[in-house]
Amino acid sequence: MLKELFIKAGFPLTGISIVPYAFQTLLRTDRIDTDEENVASLYIGRDWSRIDIFSDGNLMLSRGIKAGIRTMIEALRKGIEGIQLELSLVKSPDDDARRIRAVKRKLNLDFEKAQQHFFGLIHDSSSLDSKTNEIAAREDSIFKMILPALERLVRQVERTLRHYALNYENARVGKIYISSGVRPYQRILDHIGDELGLPTEVINPFASGSNFFSMVPWPDSVSEQSSYAPAMGMALSSNSITPNFLYTYKDKQKTIRGQRITRGVFAGFFLVIAICVGISFWQDFLIRQKQSQKDDLQRELASKQPRVDQNVIVKLLDQYRVKRQSVMGLSKTYLDLAIISEISNLTPANIRLLSIAADLGGLPTQKNESSKKILVLDGIIIGDRLNLESRLAEYLMELKNSPLFNQLAINRKSFEFYENREVLRFTAVLNLV
Repeated sequence: MLKELFIKAGFPLTGISIVPYAFQTLLRTDRIDTDEENVASLYIGRDWSRIDIFSDGNLMLSRGIKAGIRTMIEALRKGIEGIQLELSLVKSPDDDARRIRAVKRKLNLDFEKAQQHFFGLIHDSSSLDSKTNEIAAREDSIFKMILPALERLVRQVERTLRHYALNYENARVGKIYISSGVRPYQRILDHIGDELGLPTEVINPFASGSNFFSMVPWPDSVSEQSSYAPAMGMALSSNSITPNFLYTYKDKQKTIRGQRITRGVFAGFFLVIAICVGISFWQDFLIRQKQSQKDDLQRELASKQPRVDQNVIVKLLDQYRVKRQSVMGLSKTYLDLAIISEISNLTPANIRLLSIAADLGGLPTQKNESSKKILVLDGIIIGDRLNLESRLAEYLMELKNSPLFNQLAINRKSFEFYENREVLRFTAVLNLV
């Protein structure tokens, strides 16, 4: 609802937090530099006060106290009224209206001067006038008037510190930083520190340090500098160090998912880079290895004599041709014997060859090197009539698988009687390789 109101007003909110978290931000960003592990922040307001306890920059406890500047001012008013009333009764026991009015005017004037002396406005930089100096002369008596109200505040702070020490592993607060909506008198701050037995300091976000650079001059008085503490804490806040009530758990989950995706993308990117680098090193290693082999072969080649040239290659080619022609002549010479031997080895016992005819085409010449060479087989197959066809097929497959024959055809096959037995007669034509 609050966020929508600011959006309608033209000032969209980026976050909402509270003042204790602003002080926490000042501690986490080292705008308030302290050597103590546990510190407290005491804010003395007009109608109420608040004490916040921090441990290592983390807000551990926050408590509101129903005592503030107004209770001290009321105690001061009653004290001055009592003194002035006693003086007026002593001097004039009779009811004189003009004297009573004069006493009231004097009472109000003294009260305003005493209030200005002890609880002046932060931004009022004017020096105390002579009448205020008269109040300063009666400082002890005036301080006694506000002391009961101040003691009630100190007792509440003391109970809070004791409660923190008992419930947080006997953690002791080492220092108290004090701030206020007005300019409290220094004697009040000193009294708080003396009663609690702790060092006190006015919270000052403008304290000099290496991590602070200002483009404009900051206020001169410490009280006015202290009043900027909540504003500076809010200005330095971020979702990583300061709780933001507009930054819900859904927004946190979205941010976490986005961060995981980003980390995954970067991890995949670096993995791809690592793989590419590994491949590059591996290829570089292979290149060096190949180069080393190349160098070895070049050295070996250089040591060989004589080296190969065109004339050597032509001479070797001529020698190869002569040798090939010699081998071909020998193959033709013994081709008949090789064919008869191959057919004898491949022909089973149940097959009888009646005749073998061959056309070898004569000796090869340059013009007739590709003439066909044909072998004609005439034979019979003996056995059971039902198995004769299959026996013929097996025999032809054996001949076809021979390296000497590349093509096979059956010109004729028929069932005939041979020596009083029924046989399958066939005529096969084979092309020689």
